[in-house]
Formats: sequence, C-alpha cells, structure tokens
Amino acid sequence: SFEAENFLVKYVAGSSKLDENGNKISISRLPVHTDNSQISFSVSLNTDFIGGGCWFPRQKALMKPPVGYLMFHPGIFTHRHGAREVLKGERYVIITFAHTTNDRERIAQKIG
Repeated sequence: SFEAENFLVKYVAGSSKLDENGNKISISRLPVHTDNSQISFSVSLNTDFIGGGCWFPRQKALMKPPVGYLMFHPGIFTHRHGAREVLKGERYVIITFAHTTNDRERIAQKIG
C-alpha cells in the first residue's frame, strides 16, 4: 500500500532551537542528508527571503523552483541534499515523503 507524510518546514534567518539533547541547532538551514522516503516532494511557498534553496552536492545543483512548482527526487536511494541557509527573512516549504508500506519497512531496517 502507498503512504505519504506531509509537513510544513519553516527556515528562519539567524535562528536556532534546542534539540532533544539540549544542543543548539540552526533553523535557518538543513545539513546534507537523505530522506526516509522512496520519493520526496517539495513545494516552495514564498519568495520574500534571501538565500535558501535545495542543494544536491553530487549533482552540483542548487534548486530554487518558483513558488507553487513541485520538485521531486529519490529519497533515501541516490539524492543526498540539504537546505541552503536563509540569510534574511523566512522560507516556507511543504514537504511530502512518499513510499509503499513494504519500502518503508525495508528502509527502516536498512537505517536501524
């Protein structure tokens, strides 16, 4: 069966928060990583910020799709990526992780 997780991400220039261990982490960017999904989707919601974008180091590509455009890529398999730092303002993105139930279980076993 097919499953999807949807969430809103907010990147805020110059801001940070504490993680579950009390460590300070930036909320203006996201380090390079892979997703726990078969396919990942993102939709940019605004343009009133400076910086940002989705960086794919292996492909040497910085993606900044227009507001409302859907961008998608393989999740855990091949496309490590990260969110470049927002230097001014706030950036909003809707993210969806899509996978089949069997793929999610296999991915969880691979990671865990």
